[in-house]
Amino acid sequence: MKNMLVWCLLALIPSVVFGQVRPDFFPEDVEPATLAVGCLCKPGVMNQSRGRGLELSFLYMFDSPLNAEGDTVLTSPVSELSLQNFTFKLRLPVVNKPGFKALFGVVYRPEHYDFSVIGAEYAPIFRHMNGRNLNSSGIETILTKSWSERFYTSSRLRVLYNGDYSGLIKAKSRYAIYSASLLLGFKKKPTREWGVGLTFNRSFRSTIALPFFLYNQTFDEHWGVEMLLPTLMNLRYNLSEKTVLFLGARYNSRSYALSVPATGGTYNLNHSEIRLTASVEHRIQNWVWLELDAGTQKHFSTDFEARGEGIESFRVEPGMSPYFKIGLFISPPDSYIK
Repeated sequence: MKNMLVWCLLALIPSVVFGQVRPDFFPEDVEPATLAVGCLCKPGVMNQSRGRGLELSFLYMFDSPLNAEGDTVLTSPVSELSLQNFTFKLRLPVVNKPGFKALFGVVYRPEHYDFSVIGAEYAPIFRHMNGRNLNSSGIETILTKSWSERFYTSSRLRVLYNGDYSGLIKAKSRYAIYSASLLLGFKKKPTREWGVGLTFNRSFRSTIALPFFLYNQTFDEHWGVEMLLPTLMNLRYNLSEKTVLFLGARYNSRSYALSVPATGGTYNLNHSEIRLTASVEHRIQNWVWLELDAGTQKHFSTDFEARGEGIESFRVEPGMSPYFKIGLFISPPDSYIK
C-alpha cells in the first residue's frame, strides 16, 4: 500500500510541471493555506507536520526571464524578474476545549518585485512593479469540532486584501478576496485520516467553488504521506522526534489589483506556479521550530487582465527558477492540545 501511494504521488507531478497552461483543476487564488482548514487540534495523524501558531518566513526566487506566451514575439532583451516573499501569520486560540477549537488569525504576506532587466514590451507596468511590495493582508477564523472519535468538521472564513497599496492593509473592495472552506474529516485510526471538502472564493478576478480532498497516512515510525489535493502532495520522513523531512510538490496562486498611473488604467494580476520542494522542519526549543525549504518553481502563465479603456490584457510566461525559503514557527507541544 505504501509503495502504491508513493508512486501515485510521483506520477502526478510531471503531467502538470511540464505543461505551459495552468490545468483547469488548478484555479486562481487557491493554495494549501486556503484549503488547510485543520488547526492546532486533535485532527491529524501520528508524526505529521506541525500545526503553526506563529509563522515568520522569507522566500527568495532567483531571476526568471518573462518569456512570450503563444505566438507573441518579444523584443530582446526580455524582462527578468526576481521575487522576495515575506510571511507573517499569527493564530490565537480563542477556545481550546476537548472536542472544540476556535482560532482567530491575522495574515501579512508582501511580495517584493525586482526587475534586473525591463524589456521594451509592457515596460510601464513592469516599472510600476519594480522595487514595490504587492501586499496581501487579512484576517481569518478557524473552527474545528470533533463529533466522535472518528468524525470531525473543520471550517475557515478568511478575507484578504491583495494589491499595490501602501501600508499594512487597505480594506477596500477593489482589493478584497473572500474565501470560505468546509472539511468533513474521517479518522478511523491514529495513523490514517481522510476528508472531503469544498472551498468558495470570491475575488476581483473571479468567483469559484472548488472541491478538495485530504489524505494523511503514517505507515511506520518514519514514513508517511500528506496530501491536500489539488494543491499539496508530500512524502514525509520522520528522522527523529525533532526533525522531519519532506519531498513533494505544492501549488500556489495569488492575485493582486494594480493601479498603473503611466497607462492610466488598472490591471488584475495573477501568477500561478508549481513548486517542487525538499524541506526540513527541526525543533530547536519546545515550542520553536526551524524550517528550511529549497527547490524549483515551474510557472504557469502570469496574467495581466486590463480593467479600463484603451489598455490591453496580456500574458507572459516566466521560466523555471530555483528558490529557497527559511522560517521560524511556533507549534505547541502535544500536551497542550486537548
